[in-house]
Amino acid sequence: MQLRPKAILVAVDVSDPAMNAIEAAQSLAKVLGGELHLVCVVSPRSPAFYGGEGLVSLREDWKEFKAWSRRRLAKLAAGIRDVPVSMKVVEGTPEAALAKLASSDRCGLAVLGTHGYTGVKRVVFGSVAESVVRHASVPVLTMPPGSRLEKPRRILVPYNMAHYAARSLRVAAALAEDFDGGVSAMFVAEDAEDAVKARKLNHSLKRAGGRWSERVRGVVRFGDAVRSIVDEAESGRHDLLILAAHRKSFWKDMLLGTTAERVLRHCPIPVLAVPSGPR
Repeated sequence: MQLRPKAILVAVDVSDPAMNAIEAAQSLAKVLGGELHLVCVVSPRSPAFYGGEGLVSLREDWKEFKAWSRRRLAKLAAGIRDVPVSMKVVEGTPEAALAKLASSDRCGLAVLGTHGYTGVKRVVFGSVAESVVRHASVPVLTMPPGSRLEKPRRILVPYNMAHYAARSLRVAAALAEDFDGGVSAMFVAEDAEDAVKARKLNHSLKRAGGRWSERVRGVVRFGDAVRSIVDEAESGRHDLLILAAHRKSFWKDMLLGTTAERVLRHCPIPVLAVPSGPR
């Protein structure tokens, strides 16, 4: 399954833009094609906090803030070279607006930058990123602070041999072909039953990888799944982690704080979450 997006949505916080997300989107667009669509979501404060003259002031402040956001977004767009770019300021809540835009007919990929926040800010931003990944019908790339993604040639894919994992594996292998790289498909054996299952890894990879299987090599680790995946991501051997976003069980698990959510929150390298089902 090759990524050939007509448009790549890039979520931008104009007050504190994650430039690595914009740069990653630009690098991908040069090879995969597609227009960059810079989007800033602005959320108005409830008028209930104001009254009388205060409401008039709120309207003026809000009008000026939107104008300022457009100017900031235009400045960022002007700095992008070699790929077509458009921009848009949208009113609403980031979770709902970005998920809706990411599921539009033209969008084939969404890119979100994250910040190194702690405490409440981290929880709030984390909920935005997770909500977009959970509801978007297209792959979503999240860029942790300090990470870069120019040419994803060393791709890590957690692979549990479930049917829904095949799609993310094929995306990874096709992307490796686009960038002349390779894929490490990692199976984590957490118990004796998994250790037996691990013997079937190479056969499963050949079948699931399709015509791109030659780009894939199997890796087996033993222990806790999250810790093993994050440790491997921290090793410096990989540019990108591609994760299967399986909505029926995968995202139920995420809400309970298990494997998927913890990997997304703690992975130090870019993560591409691929929906398991068709658009």
